[in-house]
Amino acid sequence: MKTMASSHFGDVAVLQEERMPVPEVGDNDLLVRVEAAAINPLDYQMITGQHDRDLGFPLVLGRDVAGQVVGLGAHVQLFNLGDEVVGYQPEQRCGTFAEYAVIPANQTLVRPHQVSAIQAATLPTSGETAYEAIVDTLKLHNEQTILIHGGAGGVGSFAVQIAHLLGAHVITTVPRRDEKYGIVLGADQAIDYQVIDFRQVIQPVDAILDTVGSQVLTDSMWHVRRGGHLVSVESAPDLLVAEEGAFSGDFFKLDPNVGVLGQLLTLVAKRQIQPLIEKVIPFTAPAIREALKVVGSGHERGKRVISVWNPQLEK
Repeated sequence: MKTMASSHFGDVAVLQEERMPVPEVGDNDLLVRVEAAAINPLDYQMITGQHDRDLGFPLVLGRDVAGQVVGLGAHVQLFNLGDEVVGYQPEQRCGTFAEYAVIPANQTLVRPHQVSAIQAATLPTSGETAYEAIVDTLKLHNEQTILIHGGAGGVGSFAVQIAHLLGAHVITTVPRRDEKYGIVLGADQAIDYQVIDFRQVIQPVDAILDTVGSQVLTDSMWHVRRGGHLVSVESAPDLLVAEEGAFSGDFFKLDPNVGVLGQLLTLVAKRQIQPLIEKVIPFTAPAIREALKVVGSGHERGKRVISVWNPQLEK
């Protein structure tokens, strides 16, 4: 089968097309013919050696996947051959930038027919990160005001929609080119951070979701009201500053949950939220290298998703 893999760490140029055997399916796994695989910052970190897990080489990138079940493990009972599914790889293995991938059955769901494979592939990492951070960690509700940094990015674009759906007053920071996206996604106010310092135009808020990190996180810590809550998906907040300001500060790390994935699929199927898909990427090494550069830069708008196989073209 065709895969996108690297034989050593380096810049994105080390990603090459490699032919490998179709993986064997474990007792509790599904063998999936991959239709779509989302590109995440984790993929850039893995190929450049910035991630703390060494999965060995050759390293096939990719964690999120949508596709069709073509093989069942001996102990799998809840799926059938031909099911259209979405799922994700656990941290100890990757491998969805490939024509076939083995994924755990307990981290996989059948996707509704109203949700395309391209849409579904965006949900396991970016969608779940936004949902769990907003709903489970911040516990946002409709009487609160939230500031979401990076509201047009992969996680941020989901977060704006989820916060809006909860009835909160949503403020987001975006580059000028993306101001309209912030409003379309449900923000009440979109601040062009390239021109305006958010600290000069907003009062302390109930909640902040930081998807940017670095100086943005540092500056944000002085704009949480007493009793409020700040969550960063990029780095750990300064707990001494949080204690001084009498608010909670958390570093969010995704704990994949198929229950949350199911809720996201329902929301997309009902068109209550929609993935912001910036570009569908062909399954070629040059195109994926270029997409990895953008994702790794931290200036991604929405999601980039690889189209590996389109079953409609075979009908």
